[in-house]
Amino acid sequence: MPRPPAKESEDRLIMPVNLEGLRFWLTIMQEHAVFIRAFLPAENRDLRDEAQRFCQAFGTLLTRAERVQSSSKFRELASETEVLVKDFYRFNRRLLQMSLAGNLCGALYPLFLDHLSREAAYFLLLLQSVCAGKQPYGVMSQPEEILFWVRLMGDHGSFLRQMLDPSERSLICTAEEFAREFDGLYLQGTDYISILRGGNIVPSFTRYTQDTRVASQRMRDFNRALYNMINDNRVLSIIPALMADHMRREADHFLLTLAMIEKKLASCPDIAADAVLTGSILQPLLAPESALGVPIVPSYANAAASTVSANLKAKAKASMKAAAASALAAENAAVTPAAFLTIDDEDEDDDRINDIEAQAPDFPPDPEPEPEPVAPKVSGDKKKDSATVAKTKADSSTAKKHKWNSVWPNPLGFGKKT
Repeated sequence: MPRPPAKESEDRLIMPVNLEGLRFWLTIMQEHAVFIRAFLPAENRDLRDEAQRFCQAFGTLLTRAERVQSSSKFRELASETEVLVKDFYRFNRRLLQMSLAGNLCGALYPLFLDHLSREAAYFLLLLQSVCAGKQPYGVMSQPEEILFWVRLMGDHGSFLRQMLDPSERSLICTAEEFAREFDGLYLQGTDYISILRGGNIVPSFTRYTQDTRVASQRMRDFNRALYNMINDNRVLSIIPALMADHMRREADHFLLTLAMIEKKLASCPDIAADAVLTGSILQPLLAPESALGVPIVPSYANAAASTVSANLKAKAKASMKAAAASALAAENAAVTPAAFLTIDDEDEDDDRINDIEAQAPDFPPDPEPEPEPVAPKVSGDKKKDSATVAKTKADSSTAKKHKWNSVWPNPLGFGKKT
């Protein structure tokens, strides 16, 4: 009796694209830790040591990722990576809050730290997608995915501009042009997210995608040229060669993600529905951190993140109870949802309006229209006619003066001769 064909074990199946994406982002996170340690001042030894520990931990996971051969081992590695990335995200946000409070020196710009934390948040979304058996491309809707990367590319241009020597005017101008171009693409992308909400991709957005691809290709080539010039010592800057190559690889990854989305090799979630029409007004459009399970708190160096998170949870519960009590009171009072003001509030507003009207100054009434001047009679005698005309003008001027004084008196005597 012939044996039935052996079924391929699910434990041996692993998607190469998932593994490749995991390796790529582990490398990116490790290099982020290297940059943080390099840009921290020497006196911040504790922070530098912490950054070094993250660098070693990501290196260990990267080594394991090179040897993983089964689906179960891959899921185990992804789960451990998720825990480490959450800790690294908190570390980035803590450094950012220290910088904003003026407690961190060195070359770590606040936007640079925010940039690193945004990439860590994106990696966490990717890990959730990988653990669910999906491809690590298209973790957000297509407009949101493109917008995320466009902002990263714009940040890269700004960072390079700040780290070039002031004498490198041509390269600074090029980096500035890239930053300005991607800033414009970012604003256009935010418009498309609002325009396409609850709809489908339109041809004009396809053109926007092509513009983004062309700009990203030129940005990648600029990073590659800059990397070669740094290695050949042909440029004056404080840019590490690893950072230029890091930015080049991220641009390449964006172009790969874009190509896979356009060729339907990676599926993106649907565009977010219109929050007003669906009744979910508070639905976030670009809030990947809210789905990460990471407490978004201002964790300073002297405050434990767990304590702050507990306080926020307590305040959230109290706020929810207060909102429920307020809603119940409004329902018992039979106040319609359209009435944004209670009766007492309306009466109070009427009283305020009356007070304002009572304090308004009494402006004088509009002056009556002046009668049309009557031409003086001409008798034929030149001297007599001249005297008649002069008398008529004088009488008219005196009448105007008396009329204005009667409408708006001048008790302080402005304009009078002393």
